[in-house]
Amino acid sequence: MISSCKFPHILSVTTLLILVAVHSDSSPAAAVPPSSEAYALLGWKSQLPNKSRALLSSWNESSTAGLCSWEGLTCDAWQSVTSLNISHVAINGTLQGLNFLSLPNLTTIVFINCSLSGGIPSTISNLSKLTTFDLGLNSFSGGFPAFLGYITSLQYLSLSDNYFTGTIPGSFTTLTNLTYLNLNANEFSGDLSSAIRLISSLPLQNLLLSSNNFTGSIPSSIGELTKLTLLYLGNNMLSGSIPSDIGNLNSLQQLYLQSNSITGFIPRTIGNLSSLGRLWLLDNHIHGPIPFEIGKLGSLWQLDLSQNSLNGSIPSTVSNLTGLSFLYLYGNQLSGLIPPDVGNMQSLYTFQLLSNELTGPIPPTIGNMTSLESIYLSTNRLSGSIPKEMGKLVKLRELVLADNQLDGSLPVEVNNLTSLTSLQLSNNSFSGNLPSDICKDGVFRN
Repeated sequence: MISSCKFPHILSVTTLLILVAVHSDSSPAAAVPPSSEAYALLGWKSQLPNKSRALLSSWNESSTAGLCSWEGLTCDAWQSVTSLNISHVAINGTLQGLNFLSLPNLTTIVFINCSLSGGIPSTISNLSKLTTFDLGLNSFSGGFPAFLGYITSLQYLSLSDNYFTGTIPGSFTTLTNLTYLNLNANEFSGDLSSAIRLISSLPLQNLLLSSNNFTGSIPSSIGELTKLTLLYLGNNMLSGSIPSDIGNLNSLQQLYLQSNSITGFIPRTIGNLSSLGRLWLLDNHIHGPIPFEIGKLGSLWQLDLSQNSLNGSIPSTVSNLTGLSFLYLYGNQLSGLIPPDVGNMQSLYTFQLLSNELTGPIPPTIGNMTSLESIYLSTNRLSGSIPKEMGKLVKLRELVLADNQLDGSLPVEVNNLTSLTSLQLSNNSFSGNLPSDICKDGVFRN
């Protein structure tokens, strides 16, 4: 089983390549003496701890003429610094001592996982050519830097995994070139409807706001962001229902709404999201049936609707999801039979329907799901015997059928499950003995 989680810092290589292409024009850079840029960088380095300075050993006064060969720097044809990209280096300092006014031709600033703290210098707002600004995985803090909204050239902005607070400022409406916005894992707050209203006219393709303190409901205006491919709103304090307008996001590939307090039904318009690969609605208060339209999501490979209050039967159309690798429906109130055509999902790795109210037999077609590594069907009201076809699942490592009404003896074909490490059958009505060869390869542990 999986649980709600914070998302890792996400950096889109495709997006960065686009940004580089956009800004490799032939117009001359602003005339800046290389020594001015070098001394600005050396001045910042001099304020860092000794160990941090050693990590930037190529930055030294004896090589200011070779500024463009310094670690983390890229220059244009006029030997002016256009990119400052230092990642996964424990700098352990702040940006306050870096004179960005001496670096006017910067198009890219990237400090990922550098142990930086403090605030963002407001002088960055003077960088009129800046397209990429990424400070992810650091310890920056303070209110939302509203002055970033004045850098109208910005296309890629990531402040993820820091300690920023406050609301998305009104100045963001001017970021008319912004396609990527990642604010995951901070302490941003405010009404989500207000935030979406501010950015709904932007050409965003990726909007990542997970693991913050946003409140309110998902507004219908979310449907105006028709270019979105990623929408992450998980791990906030959102309530209300999922608007039917979500179905307008035809380019959406990943939709994460997990770990909120969302209520209402899953809208039938979810079936319009034909490009969707991941759908995470787990750990909410969603109720009602799983819509039949879920079967239209032909690109889906992860479906997690677990830990909600969904009821009714599992729609037969779920068997149309032949590319699905992970299916999590546990912790709901689903009833009725496991669809007999479930065996069509031959790409499935894990099949988790535990803690529902399912009845009837385990369908023999489960034997067609030969990629399966784990089956969790415990705590239901399943009856009948274990189908012998289950012996075809030679990759199976976990088979959890406890707390049902299953009976009969274990089929001898279970001996074929030589990868099995966990077999849980308690609280059923099985009879007879375990097959004699079930532990023959010595991997069985439970």
